[in-house]
Amino acid sequence: MGPRPRREGLWQWRALSTGGRELGTARAGMYLDLFAKEERVNIELDGATSHGDPRQREIDLRRDALLATVGILVVRFSQRRLVREPDEVRRETLAILARRRS
Repeated sequence: MGPRPRREGLWQWRALSTGGRELGTARAGMYLDLFAKEERVNIELDGATSHGDPRQREIDLRRDALLATVGILVVRFSQRRLVREPDEVRRETLAILARRRS
């Protein structure tokens, strides 16, 4: 297993990933890793420990489908990419948010 991002590093990425935009949470009674309210985009940061489990994968897929029914796009990034390619993940996130605004 690769290095885990420190908690403060993750918070730093959260601010950078949205260009400093304010994030909210969904009101559907579920936790969203990063929710850009205006763009209706949920960015999930998936660690291998829990999201590698087939049962958890099924839960994630069902939740993604539920969020899609209310117009929320779910984008998932692996912890591995977050740790090894943070600049690319940030660029992709900003591009997705810009596209949703246009």
